[in-house]
Amino acid sequence: MAQTEKQTEVTRRQKQRIYEQHYREKNREKLNFRAQRFREENREKVNDCCKRYREENPEKVKATLQRYREKNREKRKCSDSRYAKENKVKVNAKVLAQYYRKKGTIRQIPCVVCGKVNSEAHHPDYLKPLSVIWLCHLHHARLHHGLIKLKEI
Repeated sequence: MAQTEKQTEVTRRQKQRIYEQHYREKNREKLNFRAQRFREENREKVNDCCKRYREENPEKVKATLQRYREKNREKRKCSDSRYAKENKVKVNAKVLAQYYRKKGTIRQIPCVVCGKVNSEAHHPDYLKPLSVIWLCHLHHARLHHGLIKLKEI
């Protein structure tokens, strides 16, 4: 009798999964809208959750990113080449800064805001490719999103 109860439970679970799968397929737009609204209304909570997941599962995140890159290789090539054509001055400034950093003409220093050693070069003026400000990824992103200003730095 215990065996038949287990079989019944398994079939119930299977039926429930099939029902849920069909429901999700039929109501995809509705569910996507709800999920999007939830993310918008709970942005900080979602960001904290995502950050925690990335910190706790770096290998999974790396594997997912690798799969995405492999799957979309051609798409990324087109996108990268289009960006390079449309932003020649920016790309040139970046390439020159990398070249002179490797050569030793430009020295990488810690972030000028927080002092993190792992810093990125920011070009306030792309026409002066050797004139860079060193910022960590966080402060570099904040600068580009307008959350901090160069005068504050």
